[in-house]
Amino acid sequence: MTQTDDATTWTETDHAPETTSAAAPARQPLLLTPDEAGARVRRSGGWMRRKAAAGEIPCTVLGRTILFSDTDLDDLVVMHHRPATG
Repeated sequence: MTQTDDATTWTETDHAPETTSAAAPARQPLLLTPDEAGARVRRSGGWMRRKAAAGEIPCTVLGRTILFSDTDLDDLVVMHHRPATG
């Protein structure tokens, strides 16, 4: 491939970048509602709200809204992990 000014010229031996026909995956929300987060960890939205309001589980508070990031949910799982005792 050779470049002249602002144009690119392709020769027979050059290959254009490959593209895939599959659409890019939809971007996940940065923060989840208590109901959305609860579904991911198999708890109700009410359980998530109560525990977060009591300071028992990690969360993100924007104004008066309780939200959960992926990191909050990862930390929640680690906090409640019980190793095998046998």
